[in-house]
Amino acid sequence: MLAIVLKKTAIEIWENAVLVFLGNVGVFGLMFVALLAPLGLGASWGVTPMIIGFVLAAAVVAYVLIVSADLLDTVCARAEIDRDQLRVRARQAVGPAILFSTTVLGLGAGFWMAASVVGRLPGILLVVSTLLLAWLALFSVQTLLMLVPLIPQSEYRMLKALRMSGLLVFDNPGYVLLILVIAIVMAVLSIAVLPGPCGILILLNNAVRLRLKRYELDHTTAEETRGRAIWDRLLADERERLAKVRLKNLLLPWKW
Repeated sequence: MLAIVLKKTAIEIWENAVLVFLGNVGVFGLMFVALLAPLGLGASWGVTPMIIGFVLAAAVVAYVLIVSADLLDTVCARAEIDRDQLRVRARQAVGPAILFSTTVLGLGAGFWMAASVVGRLPGILLVVSTLLLAWLALFSVQTLLMLVPLIPQSEYRMLKALRMSGLLVFDNPGYVLLILVIAIVMAVLSIAVLPGPCGILILLNNAVRLRLKRYELDHTTAEETRGRAIWDRLLADERERLAKVRLKNLLLPWKW
């Protein structure tokens, strides 16, 4: 399963290298402005405007990432891009982006305050509380990570996306943790703005979409859905498509 996700991601990043590169330049530029603008407000107007600036900047960054995940999913699937539909989906992303950024900032502030309290606890309470807080932080990061591609894949219905994200993390902890580690490695090893944020979004799109195939089944038992045979059947089309990719196809992706 993971091998298919990684191979599919590598191929799609290469096929769309120019788009990924340009998208990364735009995202990095936006993040740079989003960081500097609130600091400028703080230097000129004080702490309160700076905090408001960071909140607004976080919402804008979240919006761009969610819309980019949607667009990259469409491009990688080689589906036709309907401009009218794209505008509609761009408007639909506003509310979820605000909720997502608010959740991220709220959780960050909450964990910061919780860590300051836990640090004052004595002995065994300190150890137990630290482990619990670390687990909650990891679960939150994993859920938010899965939420980015799930928001557009669930037609921008935030509650549905949140429920599916929690289900993925609870039911597939090892898989989601590996995706998180791979995403971190991709971010650290990004060279010349590749694979960068857009490459990571392609990884998340593939990881979520392929894993959710398991939950599309309504006629198999829970035991059957955990077996290797069921994955062989679910991923047969992807295996067949990826098996056709050769070195020549990667060097001349427009010819296959």
